[in-house]
Formats: sequence, C-alpha cells, structure tokens
Amino acid sequence: MALNNINIKIDDTTVSVLDFTSGLAWQEKNLTLKPTRLQGLLIALPKVADVAQEEVVEPKIEKPQPDEKPLGETLKDLFAKPVMPEMTDVHLPLNLNIESFRGEQLRITGDTDLTVRTMLLKVSSIDGNMKLDTLDIDANQGTVKASGTAQLANNWPVDITLNSTLNIDPLKGEKIKLKVGGALREQLEVGVNLSGPMDVALRAQTRLAEAGLPLNLEVVSQRIAWPLTGDTQFQADDLKLKLSGKMTDYTLSMRTAVKGQDIPPATITLDAKGNERQINLDKLTIAALEGKTELKALVDWQQAISWRGELTLNGINTAKEIPDWPAKLNGVMKTKGSLYGGTWQMDVPELKLTGNVKQNSVNVNGTLKGNSYMQWTIPGLHLALGPNSADIKGELGVKELNLDAAIDAPGLDNALPGLGGMAKGIVKVRGTVEAPQLLADITARGLRWQDLSVAQARIEGDIKSTDQIAGHLNVRVERISQPDVNINLVTLDAKGSEKQHQLQLRVQGEPVSGQLSLTGSFDREAARWKGTLSDTRFQTPVGPWSLTRAIALDYRNKEQKISIGPHCWLNPNAELCIPQTIDGGRRRTGGGQSQPL
Repeated sequence: MALNNINIKIDDTTVSVLDFTSGLAWQEKNLTLKPTRLQGLLIALPKVADVAQEEVVEPKIEKPQPDEKPLGETLKDLFAKPVMPEMTDVHLPLNLNIESFRGEQLRITGDTDLTVRTMLLKVSSIDGNMKLDTLDIDANQGTVKASGTAQLANNWPVDITLNSTLNIDPLKGEKIKLKVGGALREQLEVGVNLSGPMDVALRAQTRLAEAGLPLNLEVVSQRIAWPLTGDTQFQADDLKLKLSGKMTDYTLSMRTAVKGQDIPPATITLDAKGNERQINLDKLTIAALEGKTELKALVDWQQAISWRGELTLNGINTAKEIPDWPAKLNGVMKTKGSLYGGTWQMDVPELKLTGNVKQNSVNVNGTLKGNSYMQWTIPGLHLALGPNSADIKGELGVKELNLDAAIDAPGLDNALPGLGGMAKGIVKVRGTVEAPQLLADITARGLRWQDLSVAQARIEGDIKSTDQIAGHLNVRVERISQPDVNINLVTLDAKGSEKQHQLQLRVQGEPVSGQLSLTGSFDREAARWKGTLSDTRFQTPVGPWSLTRAIALDYRNKEQKISIGPHCWLNPNAELCIPQTIDGGRRRTGGGQSQPL
C-alpha cells in the first residue's frame, strides 16, 4: 500500500502526508506489519487560545461538596490494599509483529511545536511475550533509545532499558539512563542515572502487589545546583537520601551540605520515621554558623493536622558571616497546635533566646497561645536587647480584651545597623470584642534610621468603637531631617466621633509647609461622609497658596463617588478656581479657570 501527497482538514486541524508505504500480512492469529515508512507528516492543531475564544462559556454552578475524609483515613484506605490489583494472565487474541516502522520529518504544530527528524520502531507480541527490539527517536527536544521485554502472565516479569539526551533548556545536554527490571507482581527494581546539568542517581525497589506499598528508595548526588545554568545561587553537595520500609511503617534519612549566595555553609542531617497516619521527626540538625539548630517534631494527620515540636539553637555565631552585626545565640522554642479546615490553633509553652548582638545582651522569654479567630492569651512575653526592652501581657479573649504592651528603649544606638535614639511608651487594648478600646502613649527622642532623623516624636490617643467610632489622636513630630528635606514641625490633631469630627494638620519646613483644617460627619447607614476643608494654605517653591473659601466635600461609598464643591486657590501671581461642583468618576460639569492677578 502506498499513499502520496495526502491533505485532510477537519475543522481547524490539518493533516498532510508526503509519502506513506506499508504492507500487512495475516495468517491465522499472526498479524504482521511489513516494513513501513512514513515521511513528511504534518499535524497542524489549532492553538488553545483560539479555541477558547470560540467556546461558549456556560454559567458555572457551584455544587455543594460533601465532607471530605480526613487525610489519615484517605491514606489508610489507599495503602490498605495493593496499588496493583490482582490480575489474571492476559491472552491476546492476536500475535502482533511490527517488523519495522520508520518515520522521517514528523511534525506537530499548535501551542507547542514537536519535530521528529527520524524514528524507528520494531516491536512484537507473541503469546503474551512482548518484545521491544528497537525504539529510536531523534526529535528537536532530544533523543530516545529504548529496548526491552515484558510478559503479561505469571508474575509479569519486565526488563526495559532506556537512554535519552534532552535538548530543552535549562536541561539541555542532560543524559538519562533508565533501567526497569524484576516483576510487576513481585519485586520491581528501578534505576535512574542523570548526568549533565544535574547529576543524580536513583535506585528503588518496590512490591506493587503487596498492601502497604513496600518501598526502598535511595537518591545520591555529588552536587545539585540552582539555577541549572548561569551563576549558582544555591548548591547541595554529597546528597544522600534513603527511605525504607512500607508506607505504613517507614524510616527516612537524609544527609547533605548546602551553601549559596545568601545562605551560610551548612550541613543538614535528617532522621525520621512514619506511617500513613503520622511522621515522627527524630531529629533535623543544621550545623552552621559555628553552632547547631535542631528540630524534633511529630506531625499527625489522622483527623485534623496536628503537631508538636521543639526547636533548639546551640552556639550560633554570625561573626564570620555577618561581621557588621555579630551575634551569639542560644535558645529553645516548644510548640504544639492543630489545623482543621480553615481554622488553626497554636500553643507556645516555652520560648527562650539568650546571647548577645554586638555588645548588647539578648533575652527573649515567654509563653503564648492563640488561634485563627485572633484570640490570644499571653501570660508574659519579654524581649530585651541591651538596655532596651518590650513586654507584652494580657488576653484578647472571646469577649473581654485586656492586653498591655510596653516599650522601654533608652539606648537604641546601633542596636540594629543604622538605628539610633530612644523610645518609651505603652499601648493598651481594653473593652470587649463588640466595643474595643485602644489607648496609646509613645514618646521618642533622637530617632535615627539610616539617613532619616527625628529629634522628637509623641503619639497619644484614645480610640473606642461602640455603636460608632470616637476618640482622639494627637501626633507631634519635631525636626525631621533627610537629604533635601527639613521639616521643623508636624502636628496632627484629630478628635470627635463618626457623627462629628475634626482634624487639623500643620507642617513647618522646607521645601513645603502649610496647614489645613477638616471637619466632617459620617452616616454609617447611608455609607456617606460629608465634610468641609477650610483654613488651608501652603508655602511652596513657587510661592504661597491659600484657599479663599472653604471646600465642601461629599463622599458616597455605595456609589464610589466624591463631590468637590466650588473653590479658589490664591497665589500672589495667579488665582486657580473651580467654579462648579465636580464629581469624581463622572464627566466633569465644570472646568477650572486660571487668571493672573
């Protein structure tokens, strides 16, 4: 049989064949495909984006989802029976023999472009014995050579060898060697060797027909780097990972040494054991910065996902890696908690951190617990760095709120690189969840952060939320200095309630100074705020500007619109006026007018 110059188009898919020759022989139950040659095949598929534009989008109806089984039950059911179910011997009605199938210049286009330059296939299946004599593919993505045998009877023995070279970034030049042996219904052995941009050796033995999925897995690599090309940002050396046992009772170990651009050199060791219900992290050790960080933990997912763990720092020293901010630290943190659905709870019964940063001693200790409803109980949390300290104590309960936070930092100089000054103050949370109250009184002097400095600052406020928000907030900041900016004084005074409130802002400095007054009223039911901006003037590099009359403001949240009333800005050399009310979001009904004076 021979076909030449065939072109077929179905909808948006085009198939063309330059040349196809083949032959077929059938005698009794033996079917033989004679040497076959396919040349110049092109399958042009439509792009997915083009198809999507033509599809009619049906309204999506969300169906209620039944309660999902806990992860522990799902895994228990999964491994309670073999991954491979019992199967009888397979007796095919025909013996198939493909003597030779050769392809040249085979191409598929669409969202991806695949070109197979040459392909050769020789395969047969005689009385349940399958034999792959040759599979040889040379494509633009790489090459594949494979051969092997398999039997669809008894224990289903298999013996397959595959060699491949990839031609895809970033794995261009990666060589893959795959060997599969053993039997599907007894022990199956798999070996994979990767060489090139990534060098990894994997060996595995498993029994797919046995409950619990017995598995022995070993992964070894002398070096794994990321990214695979270009400058290395992360590198793991002498990686050894081993898993043995069953998924219902296994042990796991891992050893490696890592380093990177922003990672200090470290050796990592992991020893764990687990089953389908939980994993017990006997010890995860990270040896770095002249010390060790160790984690012991148990994670359980029988019902909710729960955990308990202990993190220990021992002899951490950052002097060599971060000479500008040397620190020596020791500490321990114990934690337990659970996660179920969209809620979580966490308990930290012990938190301790001691040591020093530069010449400043470090002391952190306390206990706390909380949950996803932002309910927190903090019997006491103390943080100290040199002479500076912060203390938090109290409770954000189901109903009552009683939390105190105090800061006493008389010497912030060089506590962190670029930081300086002093700060002292308290923040209190009182009231109930329905009617919370926030009180704050904080003073700072000589504050410095990099190029920014503040001579003095004071924040004092008392804000309460009942049927409406009310209270006062006073902010005073003196002598703010930054390159090209010098502000002598900033004051902000706000007081009142939703129904009636006022705000005054004053700024004295260079290059801008000025003041404004704002009064207003908010109607919560209508979601509407009305206000007036008055007593407003600014000194700018182009001279002073001042309002000649108050500006009426009206913001309607439901409509997401704001109205700004008529007003004029006056300058010694010009006057800028808005003669009519303008609505934000709508086409302007009035225009601005500018005229010289």
